Formats: sequence, C-alpha cells, structure tokens
Amino acid sequence: MKNKFLFVALGLMTLSTYAQQDLFNEPALVSPEINPDNTVTFRVKAPLAQTVSVSGSLDGEHAFATISYEMEKGEKGIWTFTTLELPSELYRYHFSIDSVRTVDPIR
Repeated sequence: MKNKFLFVALGLMTLSTYAQQDLFNEPALVSPEINPDNTVTFRVKAPLAQTVSVSGSLDGEHAFATISYEMEKGEKGIWTFTTLELPSELYRYHFSIDSVRTVDPIR
C-alpha cells in the first residue's frame, strides 16, 4: 500500500514540472539580443517598476569595470538598453529593478 501511495505521489509531482501555458499569447522576450552591428540590446519586463538599470562590464574600453546603465521604459512595461559596439567576449551583467538586484529572468 505504501509503495502504491509513493508511486502515485511521485507521478503527481512529475506532472507539476511541465511548463506553464502562455495564457496571454505574448511573444517571447529576446534578451540579450546581439545585433548585426555588434551592439547588444537588453530587455526586461517590469511593468510596475519606477527605475530599471542593467549593470556589468558592457563597455569595450572598460572591460572589467562594472558600470550601470539606465534602461528606457517602452510599451507593455518592457525596459530596454542597447550598448555601443562591443568586441566578441564573455560579459557579465545583472538588472536592478527599483534598486533590487536580480539576474536576467529570461535565462
């Protein structure tokens, strides 16, 4: 009896791991997006936020300096920022949404 209960419980837990359905039919948010001119566009959805910034080593001349860049709020609460041209490299970044540091929610 205990084995059957355990089997059913494990089965129910695996059903809950499936991805959620997109109830609002919104297109997927692409971020970061590497543009053809080697600029990078960052996007984050935060419709209720007052300020959003992206911070990291996103400046080719100051590769190891962490610099913050204010993002611009657009339609549907999507904030964006596009860097200057960047050389191919591995870059670190994070978002600050109303002064709360967060990683990219898309990744």
